[in-house]
Amino acid sequence: MTCDIIKDLIPMYVDDTASVETKNAVEQHIAGCPDCNTYCRAIKKTEDRIREPLYGKEKARELVREKSGDITELDRQFATLSKKLKMRKIRNTIIAIALLTGMATYITIDIVNAIKRKGNGK
Repeated sequence: MTCDIIKDLIPMYVDDTASVETKNAVEQHIAGCPDCNTYCRAIKKTEDRIREPLYGKEKARELVREKSGDITELDRQFATLSKKLKMRKIRNTIIAIALLTGMATYITIDIVNAIKRKGNGK
């Protein structure tokens, strides 16, 4: 199976709502694919962070099993949104660093020129 298919199945795997065959396929794939393994661990952490404070870990998993279709779709949407927000944050950080670097360069050049002018004026 491709990584895209496995990533679609990982929320069901994490929620423990996938069939035995699907679980085996996901486990086999993530054992040999670092990217999907990392993605799976991220989904598990996200799920735990969201549900555990509200219900406790076991109760949260039980609720997920009861409403697997809705929660799985929400997990997919949440993962997509989280990824977009993370990329936006990274982009904004890069822009801020570039602007600060430009400002620092301009100020440095201005100071050097002022020193040169002062030295020439003596």
